[in-house]
Amino acid sequence: MKTCGVALLVVVLAIMVSAEEDDSTKHCHKPDAEHPEPCGGVVAEVKTCPEPYFLIGNRCYWFPDALREMEDSHVYCAVRDPDGHTATLAVLDDCETFASVANYIANLKSNKSYWLGGTDFFEEDNWFWLNKKKVLTGAPFWEPGQPDGGLKENNLIINHHGHLEDRDPSELHPFICQLK
Repeated sequence: MKTCGVALLVVVLAIMVSAEEDDSTKHCHKPDAEHPEPCGGVVAEVKTCPEPYFLIGNRCYWFPDALREMEDSHVYCAVRDPDGHTATLAVLDDCETFASVANYIANLKSNKSYWLGGTDFFEEDNWFWLNKKKVLTGAPFWEPGQPDGGLKENNLIINHHGHLEDRDPSELHPFICQLK
């Protein structure tokens, strides 16, 4: 947990510093085949993602331009997976992945919250990702005061600050699809 806190602290500091810098030279929001070099000029092996997915950290994500209830979001991802791939709602099951997606969302500078593939439906206050890994709890992952929904709010969103919240699955939100 300490290393995760340090990783997220680094992300928060990077966001604060980058807010003062020219966005066009310091941020790489969507890598493409013509510009495989990551920000900062450091050459690294580049993983490619099938369209419309793009790389955040070391995983492929897609932010469809749609608002859905949680279950419909899950189905939307699954039925639109690219040939040869399996897609689900996003699972942020380790510190690096969580930090990468949280940083990306915070840099979008929007007020949107996105459905993720996490729930406490089977046991209240016992949160799990779709892959059955435990959802990290407490600060710095969750918005202060969250989770707070009791028996009604059993699904996860990531808010525009990059923090988790529990929500009622009937709410309409954009969502994040991820390739397995």
